[in-house]
Amino acid sequence: MLYILLFSFILPTLSGCGEARKCAKINKQMVEYMNQKYDDTFTLVEISHQIPEGENGGIMQIYVSSEKYPDARICVVHNPGKGTYWDNYLVFKYEQETRAELEEILEEVFPGRYVLSYELNSRGVTMQYSTNDMTFEEFIAEPSSNIEFQAVVESGYSPEQEETIEAALEEAFVSRGFCCSYGLIMFDGGDGHFEELLNMEFDWVNGDSLPGQLVYYRDYEYYDRALRFEMDSNEGFSKGPSCYTIWYSGDSWRDEWEELYGEKKEN
Repeated sequence: MLYILLFSFILPTLSGCGEARKCAKINKQMVEYMNQKYDDTFTLVEISHQIPEGENGGIMQIYVSSEKYPDARICVVHNPGKGTYWDNYLVFKYEQETRAELEEILEEVFPGRYVLSYELNSRGVTMQYSTNDMTFEEFIAEPSSNIEFQAVVESGYSPEQEETIEAALEEAFVSRGFCCSYGLIMFDGGDGHFEELLNMEFDWVNGDSLPGQLVYYRDYEYYDRALRFEMDSNEGFSKGPSCYTIWYSGDSWRDEWEELYGEKKEN
């Protein structure tokens, strides 16, 4: 009886050790995949999902840093059964160029003062589409790059200007071959809050004090209008713009948001 009990304890332990070794081997292969794919050297910094096999082939996810971008938290995903890989290395490679392009678009459509919040999107994984020699133009044209931004624009635009501004914004993206998965532009209500945003120092990488988050979750009362759009190609808006939404004080703005976007906002 004692032998049976010992065997029943040891067998799952050995099985667990075997799966751990298998996962470690796959994780090393994922790092080597990145070393071979890009002109950079990668180091494993974090282990996430570890399912080496399953009905859909399994899912393995790790985070790596690189010599060129030591502070980056680069996501690598692998399906061992199907042999497919995803990664968001190019999001970091083209961070500055993407931010500059968004700044140029905002300056073109909203000449004057604005605050851009471009947070690196961890969902920007381009599967087999990304290569070491993929250009910036190809990157921003690829829908799976999942480029998103938020911005605060100084007050001074009336509802009568809606169609003109929407058309100009869409043309600015299309003319550049830029597929922006999601854009949210808030219009300052003229209460002086815009000056506060201009003087803030933002931690773009870690997402601290992003102006978009200030509006979205806490300070919506400072903004009286917002415009939201989505694109699934660089040929035009696929959803929206959702026109100018009045951000009412109190709780009524949540009801209007739910009516327009079908999403319940609790806070």
